[in-house]
Amino acid sequence: PNPTMARLLFSCSVLVALVAGEPCIDKVGDDPVVQFTAEDCVCCYDLDEFIQDNDYVYVLFYSPKGRLNIDISAKFEQLAREWKWSRIHFGRIDVDKDREMS
Repeated sequence: PNPTMARLLFSCSVLVALVAGEPCIDKVGDDPVVQFTAEDCVCCYDLDEFIQDNDYVYVLFYSPKGRLNIDISAKFEQLAREWKWSRIHFGRIDVDKDREMS
């Protein structure tokens, strides 16, 4: 693995506080990118548990507003689909909804 990416992943994991959510058991593996949130959510994951369960976690801090943000999010999802069978797991945090967490 790339040492720079490993440092970035570690930095992301250190910066994020405890979050809550319940994974969708029937959809595990369908979506290459999981959602983290501090709000109540039907299909979200606990970031701390997710990081503990997976060796490498790449987290996108995103805003759903704006063309550039939408493009970045789409490319992130494409990368997650392409790397689906790798040891890297992908998640995202909406910086508008979870301002404190991000």
